Amino acid sequence: MGHDEMKSASGIVLWMTPFQAFALAALFTITFCVSFVLFYSFHAEKEETQDQPEMNLPLPDAVLVDEADRVLPNSALRTGKLILVFVTPDCKAFLKEAEFLREVVRKRPDIPIYGIIPFGDKDRALQEAKAHFPFKVFYDQNQHLAAKLGINRVPIKLFVEDGTIKRGWGGAMIQQARKERFLR
Repeated sequence: MGHDEMKSASGIVLWMTPFQAFALAALFTITFCVSFVLFYSFHAEKEETQDQPEMNLPLPDAVLVDEADRVLPNSALRTGKLILVFVTPDCKAFLKEAEFLREVVRKRPDIPIYGIIPFGDKDRALQEAKAHFPFKVFYDQNQHLAAKLGINRVPIKLFVEDGTIKRGWGGAMIQQARKERFLR
């Protein structure tokens, strides 16, 4: 038997040098890691960006306050069509979402949009949101609305008609196809 031949435990002759064995193991490892990343990235993106079908859920009462602690009347949330945008300045998609929502305001001036900050430092968050969003932003006092709706991450957008949540969108609107579906 030559120096390049080795016998396995079962007696099969292997024609591989230690370097070749290392290279093959590295190739398998790299292939596995790339497959793992691609698989989970695809599924995480799909889960993160999945739009909700028609919901027809009643919008719970809320105590939403602005930077001067003025309360938005619940009646403002129960009349006609509107969009509620749950966002915080700490969200990594904050600026991208603000950019997209400026486009929404421009294309759909017929639908009022209210920003809602569900958690975080009220004064800082309202001030920063006010600087970036082209609509009125409120703080969810005591996280009442976010808690009742089960919102624990942002951004989330809800389309509300006459006090009923009709549709929801989770995740930032970065993909063009999602932006177009939202604007319909």
